[in-house]
Amino acid sequence: TKGLEPLGQWNQNLLATSYGWSRGLRERGQKGDEFEVSVSKTINVPLPILYSSFANDALRKKWLKEKIVIRKATENKSARVTWADETTSLSIDFYTKGTDKSQIVVQHQKIPDSKMAAEMKVFWAEKLNDLKKMLEE
Repeated sequence: TKGLEPLGQWNQNLLATSYGWSRGLRERGQKGDEFEVSVSKTINVPLPILYSSFANDALRKKWLKEKIVIRKATENKSARVTWADETTSLSIDFYTKGTDKSQIVVQHQKIPDSKMAAEMKVFWAEKLNDLKKMLEE
């Protein structure tokens, strides 16, 4: 029909995902057989301070006790991490939100089930709150 544009890839994916949720074929955060959760926090510190609070082992241990392996890091931008369980992974991104404000986004990936995904979502919300308290005091 004339005048109708194709949905585009992004909208097609959104439609397929929404359909799967509404029919109980997929759960939120499900990626194939695995799950993924994402949690973000905006903190009132410059980006380099936020980044170093994660990248620096001594600073990170003040708010995150779990043992991790940083596989790849781009200063003040991102880190790719193997989580303490050595099976799931983290994709962590850092964004500037102004001179004295920045954001951390943690995506916990390859989670085996929805129960663990829900637990990790709560875990990361708490940990990022701890980080915010530490940095803003």
